Amino acid sequence: MKKHTREVEAKLMTFTCQWCKQTVTQLRLPSPHSYCSERCRTEARREQQKQLMRLRRAK
Repeated sequence: MKKHTREVEAKLMTFTCQWCKQTVTQLRLPSPHSYCSERCRTEARREQQKQLMRLRRAK
């Protein structure tokens, strides 16, 4: 039985990081891009968690 395989090539993508607002061009797989680096992704998640906790405590 054959297994289904799919090959997807990385492409140069230009986007603006949602955290640091820097416009970057990176070799990426096709998908929505939000953050330019793992550091920006981590910092954004931390801030989102802080805001969520503030909202929960305010109730």
